[in-house]
Amino acid sequence: MLKKMSKGLLTLAVIFVMAAGVYALDSNVPAQTSAATYEVKDLQLYVDNQISNYSGWVKIGSKIYNFTNGLAATGYKYAKSYGGGNYVYKYYFNEDGTLNTNLFADDYAGNIQKKMRIEVNLTTHTVTFLAWDDVTNTYRIPLKACICATSRKKNGTPVGNYRLEKTSAKRWYPYTKGSAVYWYQYAVHIKGSPVLFHSCRYSRKSTKKLVTGLYNKLGGNITTHCIRMQAVNAKLIYDISTKTYKKARVKVKIYRSNVPGALGKVNLKDTTGKIKTKYDPTDPKYNKDSYKVYNN
Repeated sequence: MLKKMSKGLLTLAVIFVMAAGVYALDSNVPAQTSAATYEVKDLQLYVDNQISNYSGWVKIGSKIYNFTNGLAATGYKYAKSYGGGNYVYKYYFNEDGTLNTNLFADDYAGNIQKKMRIEVNLTTHTVTFLAWDDVTNTYRIPLKACICATSRKKNGTPVGNYRLEKTSAKRWYPYTKGSAVYWYQYAVHIKGSPVLFHSCRYSRKSTKKLVTGLYNKLGGNITTHCIRMQAVNAKLIYDISTKTYKKARVKVKIYRSNVPGALGKVNLKDTTGKIKTKYDPTDPKYNKDSYKVYNN
């Protein structure tokens, strides 16, 4: 047992000493390493062209893997949270061993129908979609994570356990402030709270009138109450509300934690970065493949 532990620690030490652009997880918390060559060939992890028997999470560039004795997982696998913390989730890995961070891209119609909980982390501004797992009898299958913006008030976006009010879904939602009227796409109310999920702000009821400066502040505290998202993700929640059985409840958990969630934190630079356009580049109207292109 001690020999095995020593060997594992030595492998982990190698990962921390080597490889630029690679992240290994010690206690399942991502940490950047500093070194040279990491490769995955036929699901086997190589460090500087040498076979590694490392077990755990590794991020190489933008690709995320989970290894057992140096072999990358494929298909479904239970693993300790990639985003940190002690929860175990049921992740799906592609045939090449990479973590699938957007199951909606593979089967949009099927996955929006699943029994689901949407988790909103106010600290990291991360929204994580989790499907029900019949084995653990809880929401443990990560479907996708994305960036959001929340209230600038201390308790403006209240923590708690809620559900989507499916019948409240609106394609365009007007918000009046004094004499000004602002517009948001794909709005859905969170029942029992003053909060809606919706897109970023538009100065008029037009997808070409995006308030670019506010879009570029996604990932911060900028709203009155609501959870502001990129158009592709606001439409995802809208579709969950309008294209699924109305009486099937979709749970919403709003909380604060330094641990971002099952798929880690998503930053704006991970998707579009800051933009200059007067339209949301994730909007399916302008990119029919946006569900697949914007994986985070």
